[in-house]
Amino acid sequence: MADEKKPPAFDPDKTVVDVRRPQPPHEDERTIVAPRSGAAAPPPEQAADRTVVMTRRPAASEDADRTRIATRPSAPTGGAADRTIVTPVGAPAPGATVGAGFFLVVLSDPQRGQRFSLGPGEVSIGSDPGCQIRLATAEPRQAKLHREGDGYELECTGSSGSVIAHGRAVTKVRLKPGDLIKVGDHVLRFARVGDVFSSEYSEAEFEPEGVGRFLDPDYLRERPLIAAVAAAVIVAIVVVVFWPKSSTPPPAPVGDTSNKSADHAQEVSALLLSGEVLFNQGKYVAPPDRPEEDNAYTKFNQALALDPGNEKVRDWLKRIDGKLDEARRQRQEEERRRQEAEAAALAKQRAELAKKVEAVLAAGDQLFAAGKVVEPAGDNALVRYRAALKIDPESAEAQGRIRRAIYTMVDQGDKYRDQRDNWRALEQYRKADRAAEHKDPEIIARLEETEKVLKSGMASTTTRIVMYKDDAGQLYVLDEMDKVPARYRDRAVEINPSQKPPP
Repeated sequence: MADEKKPPAFDPDKTVVDVRRPQPPHEDERTIVAPRSGAAAPPPEQAADRTVVMTRRPAASEDADRTRIATRPSAPTGGAADRTIVTPVGAPAPGATVGAGFFLVVLSDPQRGQRFSLGPGEVSIGSDPGCQIRLATAEPRQAKLHREGDGYELECTGSSGSVIAHGRAVTKVRLKPGDLIKVGDHVLRFARVGDVFSSEYSEAEFEPEGVGRFLDPDYLRERPLIAAVAAAVIVAIVVVVFWPKSSTPPPAPVGDTSNKSADHAQEVSALLLSGEVLFNQGKYVAPPDRPEEDNAYTKFNQALALDPGNEKVRDWLKRIDGKLDEARRQRQEEERRRQEAEAAALAKQRAELAKKVEAVLAAGDQLFAAGKVVEPAGDNALVRYRAALKIDPESAEAQGRIRRAIYTMVDQGDKYRDQRDNWRALEQYRKADRAAEHKDPEIIARLEETEKVLKSGMASTTTRIVMYKDDAGQLYVLDEMDKVPARYRDRAVEINPSQKPPP
């Protein structure tokens, strides 16, 4: 990592472009060929597949906080490996505060290329829907970032050893631009607007640079074998340099590296055993409502943090993924079967109701054909049609039959009105209005119009009167509605001079 050639520093007058054919620069432009890491600059005749940094002032409309991830395909022959450049387009505003404009870019699948801008507050990382940075296969709340002065501090909030930065599993660490972070299986780069970094990475980049790693207490504490070897070397040097010359053999080196290595392996084995027990109990991951509950996924990730190259641990994690996928498919299948069962039960119920409704409607149709539409009371077509509607309130057939029966009376009233027999028309309209429960505006309009016509002839009376005409055409004028025979009540019209006539 220390020997790797770093990309050129960000220049606000530069933007990374992908040039397929060599182009002569303009007078106000200069071209710098940025070769891939570890590769020599290609000769001019091979410049068809290279990364070129060209001088260009960003347009006023460009977003100064936007990131482009562009993969450079390798040349057909003699080209270096593919390289992806992560670079913000544009420059930070002059005088911008240090620490502003930070973001995280995902470098690993399946969310490769996704970018998350960091705000001034706390930013949570995990698979929980409430996290600002959601990673598909991370723990529910695995880490968080919070502003610390002019930068950010990364803190592990998930299982121990599940967050790696500066080449080691961390609890809390301050980040600097360009740092690689590993949250579970997700690799991210911490960057700042105005900086240029490669999106390529290797496992070696997760190790601290230089010999300074051996002075890091956390690094040595997490790698007891290295610490033991270093201690043994130091003791050996001291013994060789300062031990008095005598025939007495030098003392044995302090520290038994084999024991420390055995302790490290024993810890990994214990985590593997715990994870396997939890796996066999079906406790693959922690429930969403109980994230602190022991589970196989957490145990195996802890073992992986201690021994990143342990293939057995990785195999167990793949088995957990398979179990979770299988459980999800089972839930989907169960839901599909439940919906199909509900649909079948509903269809069966509708079919049974349809048979009952059809039988009642058939009886009503017989009465209708016999002219018994609304009479005799209690056994007529309208009564049967309403009984069918009670069986199935959503039956369109029953609703249509009821309307047909009601409008049979309306049609009869229209015939009497056309014959200028408004008394009989009034009788039919009133029967239809009662059958429609006084809710049909067309029937109400006919009824009011007919009453108005019958009352118009007695508009000058000053006495309250009730009028009706019998089947023989004889007109009767009474003073009380109760005196009208029940047979002719639907034909009677009351005229009350104390009430204003309708407009």
